[in-house]
Amino acid sequence: MKSSITKYAGIFLLVLSIAGGVFYNLIKKGDLKFTNDSEVTTKTVQVVENKPPSTVIEAIYVDIKGEVMNPGVYRMKPGERIFDLINSAGGVTEFADTSNLNLAMSVYDQLVVIIPAVESGPKAVSESTILVEIKGEVLYPGVYEMPAFSRIKDLIQMAGGLSVFADTHDISQAALLTDGAAVTIARLPTVTVTDEEKILVEIRGEVVNPDCYELPKTALVRDLINLAGGVTKDATLEGINLTKPLASGETVIIKKFETPVINNDGGTGSEEVIDGLININTADLDTLMTLSGIGIILGQRIIDYRAEYGDFAAIEDIMLVSGIKESVFAKIKDEITVG
Repeated sequence: MKSSITKYAGIFLLVLSIAGGVFYNLIKKGDLKFTNDSEVTTKTVQVVENKPPSTVIEAIYVDIKGEVMNPGVYRMKPGERIFDLINSAGGVTEFADTSNLNLAMSVYDQLVVIIPAVESGPKAVSESTILVEIKGEVLYPGVYEMPAFSRIKDLIQMAGGLSVFADTHDISQAALLTDGAAVTIARLPTVTVTDEEKILVEIRGEVVNPDCYELPKTALVRDLINLAGGVTKDATLEGINLTKPLASGETVIIKKFETPVINNDGGTGSEEVIDGLININTADLDTLMTLSGIGIILGQRIIDYRAEYGDFAAIEDIMLVSGIKESVFAKIKDEITVG
């Protein structure tokens, strides 16, 4: 019996010794402490979740489609906006509609931006031009580029006006033109003209069919040229008044264009070209016709305007010439000077 007690007492002392050591270590590290009320409190241990370090995005890729000069995928920087993307794509085309697009919106990775085209209709073509054909009884039938919202009367004027045989009774000259339209000016029905109402006029030189022609006594020089098939590519109408009435027995001579004499300093004797710019106060018809959008009709009108009103004071004054509007001026303003 005594030996059993001694045996279990040894085991109890061993367990007590181990427990005391553990308890001492907890107190030493501060995980346990005694309050004034002798209550044991535990220390709160905060567990911090291990998160991967944040990744800094140095570049994003954005796709832009539609009405830009160079659609495609572009590498952009974070914080850049849609207008930066459009600039990277070379800017928008003339048909782009950005009215419903937030250009200040920030771009983000894999964004797709689509720039739509303007809708068809009057608003879409307000700043554009149209191509229209005119046939029949005008001085220069053909295809003309006109500002949008031009009317038939503007097209007739661009084509040199009506011939003496034109019949406009069934045409509304106030009608608006549309792109691709074709206008035909009919010829008056054949009427009997007495000898007293006719004149006989000769035309020579640079016309397709030089000859003598019988015309009504109200005919003008341009009507005679039209009957002769028009001028040749080598003709010059400098000094020719297309609206001058003809007289019976008159002879009209259309001269051939002669290349201006070039001085040793590279300039022309008439100073028609100054520093690469055409002087609209001195240029002849053929020189004026080298300007964008200026044909034989508008060129002759410029010359006629100078003869009636004198030199142009500024290049913008050329828009005072009939038929030369802002769309034509925009094409030639960088090519002309007033000396």
